Amino acid sequence: MATKKARRKTCDRRRRLQIAAKNLNRLSGSLDALIERMEAGEVVTPGDVTGAVTGLSKALNNVVSEGAKVDDALAREDGIEGGYALDLEAARAEIGGRLDRLRRAGAD
Repeated sequence: MATKKARRKTCDRRRRLQIAAKNLNRLSGSLDALIERMEAGEVVTPGDVTGAVTGLSKALNNVVSEGAKVDDALAREDGIEGGYALDLEAARAEIGGRLDRLRRAGAD
């Protein structure tokens, strides 16, 4: 079960992911506007194109990175570590059974 702090952290990560996605959409719109200017015959400098593409690339990387952090945080909240869910109830039952066997063996 996730703690309040862990849930808050996940919410913060989700918010950062939303912001990153919003920035990606804005930069994508800027690139579209730049393409429209070029199609209209307007002179566009290579620096304008490079800046738009670089910004878009960084924004995309940020979205992917934040998305991975959110996925990892949600997995941890669900008890998944290293790709496997921890079944604490099953672990408790197994440990309890082993302790019972040890007690019985010690009573003999």
